[in-house]
Amino acid sequence: MPWKCRMVEYDPAMKLEIGDMFFANEYLQNSVSLKHLSAHYLAEPAGRPPLWVMTPGGCWCVDERPFVRGEWTDGGWKVTGTAPNITARPSINFPGLYHGWLTDGVLSDDLEGRRYD
Repeated sequence: MPWKCRMVEYDPAMKLEIGDMFFANEYLQNSVSLKHLSAHYLAEPAGRPPLWVMTPGGCWCVDERPFVRGEWTDGGWKVTGTAPNITARPSINFPGLYHGWLTDGVLSDDLEGRRYD
């Protein structure tokens, strides 16, 4: 079943649901992880703080570089649209957990057939 994204105000104590989307607030802007922003985000400033989405595989910053096999890699996602109705390309892949698309604010079903109840 696909998940429609919705904007929420992030609080570290909250339980995020699949599809929750939020901007990096003061707490997240001080995060070490934001030193890993992608070339796409840096080259074409989005005019917004970095954007995060709770996926079935975990919380993902659409504006970071990919983290593959324990290392930050080059690349990243090309993000278009306005939150929460954004599209990110290429696909999102949390190996063994979730592999799908974010298109016009909707997270797709898992491309490898996993189910999340």
